[in-house]
Amino acid sequence: MSGLARSHSSLDTVHDLTALMTKPIMDIPFIAIYYLRISTKPDFHEAHNNLGNALAEEGKFQEAAARYANALQIKPDYAEAHNNLGMVLAQQGKTQEAAAHYARALQAKPDYPEAHNNLGMVLAQQGKTQEAAAHYARALQIKPDYVQAHMNLGIALARQGKAKEAIEHFSGALGPKRPGAR
Repeated sequence: MSGLARSHSSLDTVHDLTALMTKPIMDIPFIAIYYLRISTKPDFHEAHNNLGNALAEEGKFQEAAARYANALQIKPDYAEAHNNLGMVLAQQGKTQEAAAHYARALQAKPDYPEAHNNLGMVLAQQGKTQEAAAHYARALQIKPDYVQAHMNLGIALARQGKAKEAIEHFSGALGPKRPGAR
């Protein structure tokens, strides 16, 4: 009986693949594509990470976290998966766990501006404004036009009473000055 179930399951998979192959690529949800890729290559860490991203975009944070964890089981030093897992944990209010994953992302990839910014955000939520500001500043050293880091650093500096520096970063978030602009 179990042989029949496996055979039926295989037929279903072939049918599903055939149905996907007959659709225009734009009509196929990314989630289906990532599941398909993982079914053919289960140790493809990037597919697990990308599936996590697609699930997170749909608000399925628990499922996304599981996919990021799968990616990290395959490649423990995968900075992007640590950063993404940190993001869904932060979204769920788990700031300590999120901070740990951002820190792991930065261990693997020290010049990762998004991880610096994200770590700064959870540190700010924990009331660690100076530490947060240091991470925002580091993100801006790496990526000077990083709008979100300018905004976050501006807020952190304003909270520290550094209005002039804060205004500079708020202005930096608006982009470079145009010639002749006041």
